Amino acid sequence: VDLKTAGVYKYAKKVEIILFAYAYNNDPVTVLDLTKEEVPWQVLEDLTDPSVLKKAFNAAFEIACISAFFNIKLILEQWECTMVRSAMCGLPLSLDDSAKVLKVVNQKDAVGKALIKYFCVPCKPTKVNGGRTRNLPEHAPEKWEAFKVYCGKDVDCERSVSNCLSFYKISDEEKAMWCLDQLINERGVLVDLPFARMAIKLDADFKDRLTQEAFKITGLQNGNSPAQIKKWLLEETGETVTSLAKGDLPKLMESVNSEDAKRIISIRQEMAKTSVKKFVAMLNAAGWDSRVRGMFQYYGANRTGRAGGRLLQPHNLPRGHFKDVLTPRNLVMSGDAEMLELCYGAIPDSLSSLIRSAFIAAPGNILRISDFSAIEARVIAWIADEDWVLEVFKTHGLIYEASAAQMFKVPLESIGKDSPFRQKGKVSV
Repeated sequence: VDLKTAGVYKYAKKVEIILFAYAYNNDPVTVLDLTKEEVPWQVLEDLTDPSVLKKAFNAAFEIACISAFFNIKLILEQWECTMVRSAMCGLPLSLDDSAKVLKVVNQKDAVGKALIKYFCVPCKPTKVNGGRTRNLPEHAPEKWEAFKVYCGKDVDCERSVSNCLSFYKISDEEKAMWCLDQLINERGVLVDLPFARMAIKLDADFKDRLTQEAFKITGLQNGNSPAQIKKWLLEETGETVTSLAKGDLPKLMESVNSEDAKRIISIRQEMAKTSVKKFVAMLNAAGWDSRVRGMFQYYGANRTGRAGGRLLQPHNLPRGHFKDVLTPRNLVMSGDAEMLELCYGAIPDSLSSLIRSAFIAAPGNILRISDFSAIEARVIAWIADEDWVLEVFKTHGLIYEASAAQMFKVPLESIGKDSPFRQKGKVSV
């Protein structure tokens, strides 16, 4: 299971803990080799003892993996996340970077990444390694000893960061919010995997069709190669093309006269759309029960304390332009690409507009969608004494429109809900 694309909750279901390092208060660090040692009963008892506070940097990882591997129920209130403490003090959400900023004595060991890859990620079977898919301690005893040292240093580094930031008091309210955040992440959100698979298939079929069309026009074997397309455009139009980046294609489209060249640029624009990336992410991150867990990072925006989106980036879903999503959804589920394109235009655009509809309620439940109105804009304006913004909120409340009106010198009334100016105003706010 790929930790980066699947997330910790799916990863933890399959995890095997091979090294277990810990320290009580300021005692020396103990590193246990679980390939031949067992965790002492006292440590296991303390993991669920309410009088013992457990600390870790990114505690969600430890909680998920320890719970799954030892099959014990850990109580969130008994834990503190040093990463959250770091974020609350305006420091990076990375142990390595936080330790560097704080200049603590016990820095994170840089050799760790290579050792993690060697012992914790499947390896490619070769003749040299005897066709094995996993590296065990006996395959590289020296590396294993270095890995144990690294694991212990990690605990030292986490403890040093925690001690350095101990001056900062985390309020009971914030602690309760963190616990709630962990519960939300543990529960996850149900996603419609059959729908996601059909969306990916329709997108692939659409792109295959475009690829074949591009081949008929250009004769290029690799229609995705920028170098080959630039060369073909030079031969076709007589103009040297320096960039085929997504943002430069509209200008390029205006500058060429050849209909074939225009169509190739149009095809490249369609191919560049990332409409199905979130559907692929759903398949990667969904657990055995079709729920995606770990989509929120508590205090992820560590200048304001707002949660950050992870895995599927649920804070950054395309708005979509369908008032009725059921009809296009049904066309996707039936695999009717022809009718979908006939009724709603380019398939990638339709699929992008249907991403939100792939988040579904469990049978017998309803998804209630709630959203604070411009929450960061309101609070930051208040903290910063930005009076004109506060006046907007006191009156009509159209902050995105008001910002855009000032930026583009147009009347406020001319900026509607779907105006491109409004979106630019939103970004600036």
